[in-house]
Amino acid sequence: KELKNMSFLSKNPNIPRRQMLFLLQNTFVSNSSVQIAVRNFATKSNVGRITKGIFKVGLVGVTMGAIMGTGYSIHQMNKPRAHIINEQTFVPAVKEIPNIKLSREIKYAGDDSGLKLTLFQYQTCPFCCKVRAFLDYYGISYDIVEV
Repeated sequence: KELKNMSFLSKNPNIPRRQMLFLLQNTFVSNSSVQIAVRNFATKSNVGRITKGIFKVGLVGVTMGAIMGTGYSIHQMNKPRAHIINEQTFVPAVKEIPNIKLSREIKYAGDDSGLKLTLFQYQTCPFCCKVRAFLDYYGISYDIVEV
């Protein structure tokens, strides 16, 4: 009797084979009637899909933010920079040398360069001492102003 009730599935030409196998696997026979398991047709919870979607959107957002932030920081680093401290500061050109009292004049008899050099020197400055040593070594005349 149970097989007779299920035999309608195999004889019905309108039901495709795949659907027929699905129905046969998910049917219960009880009291001479065919009952299809309701749990197979119940809608599933979309919680897993929603969390996957949120995760994908979040991952894409973080990735795009990282790419945009990296691009912006590279752009800022390669941008030409102006001098912030000395932005409007400039030294005006002097037309004449001011009248300054010389501390010493060093003259060499063999100096024929024709230069009039003035060394503004601080007595203990090592760089000033090197310049003086250079001028003395090559016999170049110069004036010294102590600062």
